[in-house]
Amino acid sequence: MCLKFLFASEFKKYEMIANADGVVATPPELLQQLDAFKNVFKASQEVWIFVRNIVSALVQNHQAVDEILQSQLKNWKLERLSYTDKNILRIALCEILYLELNPKIAINEAIELSKVYSNLDSASFINGILDAVIKEKGLNHD
Repeated sequence: MCLKFLFASEFKKYEMIANADGVVATPPELLQQLDAFKNVFKASQEVWIFVRNIVSALVQNHQAVDEILQSQLKNWKLERLSYTDKNILRIALCEILYLELNPKIAINEAIELSKVYSNLDSASFINGILDAVIKEKGLNHD
């Protein structure tokens, strides 16, 4: 669900506003779009809470996540990645870095998403990027 939502969100830019502490709030329009998604794509309340947590983590840490991804792309720009691959990577990084999901689980989920929604080479590409981030950050991935 999260991948579908983030993919759809790529086509509409939202104004991100930080409060006095520098914390970026999730734009109300984005939350309204998420509510509309909930009406179309049926899933459990637990799934939607998890999706909302990932979206909120990405909104609050979008720049940091994209900088981490860009640092792993050799001779390539983040903007050149497909929306699908970029959002799979963003989801996995938010799960690992901000939602404290086990890196192995997040990486496996990312690989499975890429097998379903992306091209044949994406699974190994995504695995390589995420594995490099995990090693660089010194996170346990067993």
